[in-house]
Amino acid sequence: MEKNKLNFITEIASTHNGDINIVRKIFKNHLKSKSDLIKFQLLNTDELYETNSKLNNKFKKLEIERLLIEKLILQYKKKTKIILEIFDEKSYDFAKKFSNSVFIKISCSEADNISLILNSCQKFKKIFINFSGYEFNEIKKILKRIKIYRKKVVLLYGFQSYPSSSLDLRYELFDFFKKNDFTFGYSDHTYFKNYNELIWATSVAIAKGAKFIEKHVCINQKSKPPDYISALEFKEFNKYIKDTKQIY
Repeated sequence: MEKNKLNFITEIASTHNGDINIVRKIFKNHLKSKSDLIKFQLLNTDELYETNSKLNNKFKKLEIERLLIEKLILQYKKKTKIILEIFDEKSYDFAKKFSNSVFIKISCSEADNISLILNSCQKFKKIFINFSGYEFNEIKKILKRIKIYRKKVVLLYGFQSYPSSSLDLRYELFDFFKKNDFTFGYSDHTYFKNYNELIWATSVAIAKGAKFIEKHVCINQKSKPPDYISALEFKEFNKYIKDTKQIY
């Protein structure tokens, strides 16, 4: 990836609703877009939520069989850059099998797991870390431990609310990332109907020095899949990429 290029991440999140066929459609649409990377979440619900709890039942439906995910990676790894986002150590163990062909994203649930981050820095070529929801002092301590790997690390930040207001974003974090010579990016979660706010928030992030822009996508907004509230259909997503690149 070029140093001064603005990179876009197609964020699948949960909009596939547990259907591998929708994941495949998103991958195909991603390849036709001007987005640079595509990100897929590895859910291991039993590691995150108590068995038979409401959250466990909710997210269990979103899990996709690991064998199907493996086939997807093997099919697309030479066609686009893939990021696997992990939420727990079991998911990380699965992701490690593809360390030579994919990048990894450490979710905010594991962003304070220093041993996991250090191990991923040794295994993967590029490591994305989500610091959404972390206090400044926590982030400062974590970055101090991993600064020797700063050339491999991309820090991501966005307000963890669906949808989020651009007024809630702590843009001063971008100043801190830049001061400490880390590459960083903006994860947008603004309301899908408010395009002006999306452009405004992204523009500020770019002005601060963000080199990666991560945005949720979905196939069909009207079907209201999980995470649709902050997702764009691909026609709008491509417009967003074009407009943002002109701003950049």
